[in-house]
Amino acid sequence: TVKVGISAGDSLAGVTAWYVTDNSTTPTTSSNWTNFSSAGTNISENVTITFDNSSIADNGTVVIYAWVMDGVGNISAVDSDNITYYH
Repeated sequence: TVKVGISAGDSLAGVTAWYVTDNSTTPTTSSNWTNFSSAGTNISENVTITFDNSSIADNGTVVIYAWVMDGVGNISAVDSDNITYYH
């Protein structure tokens, strides 16, 4: 389980949902998005994600990828970060 801080803004349609994964493939509007606790034009929220880390070696690094979606279904460009696991 990892806590991730997400901040995004959309002055026209508002930001409504987020998608974080360890897969670099851009999600579609029908992917398993998670709604922010409240939609708005500027969002900043800490979210918790869990993913399968069984393939990560001891003290291994994984890249996570994040997108946000606005109220009309536009998907942002990707943002990414590295997480290092210490077993």
